[in-house]
Amino acid sequence: MSRNSNYRSSSLYHIFKLISYTIRAFVLPNPFIPFIKVLSAKFNYTGDIIGLAIAFNFLLGNFILHYTTYGVVGTAYRKSENPILGSVLYFIIFWLNSMALIGLGMLSSLFNLWIMFIGFIITLLIESYILLKLRERIMI
Repeated sequence: MSRNSNYRSSSLYHIFKLISYTIRAFVLPNPFIPFIKVLSAKFNYTGDIIGLAIAFNFLLGNFILHYTTYGVVGTAYRKSENPILGSVLYFIIFWLNSMALIGLGMLSSLFNLWIMFIGFIITLLIESYILLKLRERIMI
């Protein structure tokens, strides 16, 4: 690979990384709001639920989403293989995990929160399995 094409792919990676971060930080909804609402109702908390969800997302939620997403993407992507592909996969899986948490959080008012936690773990396992199978097909 020439130095010029390597520079272009690096530039594309950084551009996509910036776009991905901007969308994740400012466009995607906070996936922990439904859980905080349910927990607030269970503990009779009547304060600022949205503020509490934002604080939770800032202090712990992003950590949870980052490492679960990073782990799932790691089943199909090896560091430095293709940074743009890794960044795209990270964004897609992050979005899927956020949507899964929102959906499970909405159901959590009907079911126990532990069942929703198990549902999220199952979601992560299914994503990992699909990415692993895709990697096997691509590598063969």
